[in-house]
Amino acid sequence: MTPPLPPDPEVHGWLQTLGVTSLCQWEVLVFCYDHQATLLTVVDFARLLGQASHAIVSALETLEARALLVRSRVSQGACLYQCRVALDSPRGAALGRLLTLAHDPAGLARIVQQLRQDRTPEEPLDATKHVLAEAQQHVRVIRRRVEAFAQRRA
Repeated sequence: MTPPLPPDPEVHGWLQTLGVTSLCQWEVLVFCYDHQATLLTVVDFARLLGQASHAIVSALETLEARALLVRSRVSQGACLYQCRVALDSPRGAALGRLLTLAHDPAGLARIVQQLRQDRTPEEPLDATKHVLAEAQQHVRVIRRRVEAFAQRRA
């Protein structure tokens, strides 16, 4: 296992200007930025980004509280999400620099490394356990549907 890289003051400063403190927040912000307007449920968001639903909810709430994105009221379980970073502001400049950096694999690694430095060792395990629990719940639901379908056909 390679030792963690030293802190990257440039990337840290841009992330701090934006107020992004987790990899999940970064992924949600980039997704909303890339897609302009997105109509999704939290579960759909989690599946698309490969994150646990609770992490997505937390990221969305944080980004909304920091006025980085807006979301509509819930309609049939889905919300409309839009990135709201003014590009001519310091936050917009920071986002622009980070997005440019993220287009290069080495640059993206710098961003990811910076966002992972504040994580506790338990966070990845907790996230994995939560994803596993959600998957097991989906399997139970599908099994019940299959059983009900089989009973109707019998």
